[in-house]
Amino acid sequence: IISGTIENRAGEPLADVGIELLDLDGYFLSETRSDADGAWRSFPLLTGSYFVATESDPSGYNRELYDNHLCLPASQCDEPAYVVTNGTPLQVDGAPIVGIDFRLDRGIVFRDGFE
Repeated sequence: IISGTIENRAGEPLADVGIELLDLDGYFLSETRSDADGAWRSFPLLTGSYFVATESDPSGYNRELYDNHLCLPASQCDEPAYVVTNGTPLQVDGAPIVGIDFRLDRGIVFRDGFE
């Protein structure tokens, strides 16, 4: 199990933000959501390495790949090579991994077809 919190830069919890778990090739495995306190927890996981990323939030927060890697445009975190080369993999070996926290910024808007 992997768990943590999601907050904005002011330290206020963000509820109902999607968190994706990805395999080492960057492929989607499962999703969970943060609760009213900003806390989130994965489903039980097999031994292995995983990447964690937040989804683009409807209230305008940027998508982020653990550890503090901004996904701009957000679709970049959907490309396996990008995830593998820029994220921090987490090794699950039976013991829970806690403290996988995100502090999200508001979205950045670009012109000319970029996010």
